[in-house]
Amino acid sequence: VCPGFDDRLEADGDGIPDACDVCPGFDDAVDSDGDGAPDGCDICPAADDFGDEDGDGVPDGCDACPDFDDRLDADNDTVPNGC
Repeated sequence: VCPGFDDRLEADGDGIPDACDVCPGFDDAVDSDGDGAPDGCDICPAADDFGDEDGDGVPDGCDACPDFDDRLDADNDTVPNGC
């Protein structure tokens, strides 16, 4: 399954050997939105991770503040600047 690595090492019980595990510690088969990213490592598990129109690193499907950078919050109120 995982060429060149010990397939017996499989810590999270998802059946994927640790060396090839996309999302260690989580079941790689659970992908609620079908975008190919397992829910345990998915930034936006309820919507696909494709598309980021404002370039802030937050996928459009779960962007709290479209057209603004969600990482910028000058007053630390958890609401991005511009929203």
